[in-house]
Amino acid sequence: MLKRFQKAALWGGFVFILIIIFTIWTDRTGIGIPCPFRTLTHLNCPGCGNTRAALACLHLEFRKALQYNYLFPAEFLYLIWTALKTCINYIRTGTQTLVTPPKRINILFLICLIIWLIVRNILHI
Repeated sequence: MLKRFQKAALWGGFVFILIIIFTIWTDRTGIGIPCPFRTLTHLNCPGCGNTRAALACLHLEFRKALQYNYLFPAEFLYLIWTALKTCINYIRTGTQTLVTPPKRINILFLICLIIWLIVRNILHI
C-alpha cells in the first residue's frame, strides 16, 4: 500500500506541476486551450470560462471567477471529488478505475450542465 501511495503522490505532484506551468503560461501570454464545442458551434459550452475562472481564483478574485462561469464551483468540486476518490481507491485496492459520484448525483449534474448550456446561450451569459 505504501508503494501505491508513493506512486499516487508522484502522479499527483506531476499533474500539479503541469497545472502550475499551464496556469503561468496562460496568465502571462493570455493563450489558453480553445474550446472545441465553441469552435464548432459558436455557442458557449457548460465549461467555457473555466480556465479564466480558475485563474481568477488563483488571484483571489472569486466574484470574477463566478462571472466567467456560474457553475465553476460545482464543476471544480465534482472534478476534485472524482480525482480524490479514484486516488484513494487506487491506494486501497491497487485498481486503476475511475470512481465517480453515485449515479443519481451524476444524472443531476448532467441535467444541471444541460440546463446551464441552454440558459447561458439564450441569455448570452
